[in-house]
Amino acid sequence: MTEKTEQAVFGAGCYWSSEAAYRRVAGVMDTCIGHMGDSRSGQGVPESDEDVRARRYVEVVVVDYDPEQITYDGLLDVFWECHDL
Repeated sequence: MTEKTEQAVFGAGCYWSSEAAYRRVAGVMDTCIGHMGDSRSGQGVPESDEDVRARRYVEVVVVDYDPEQITYDGLLDVFWECHDL
């Protein structure tokens, strides 16, 4: 990240479609997908699909962005457009 790059993390259901949506946004410099775990699980990553189905983990997209090109509120607009409730 550069000095003017900021980072946001969004848990939006399916990370593949969320990441694709963010990659199309002007001002988004990079994205990364992964899982964020329940702190009570004691594990860094899910070991099975059952862990994800049991909601011990959520799929997330990490977004590196230039706040001079897009605001955090703008990123939230993208989140609400692609969020899988």
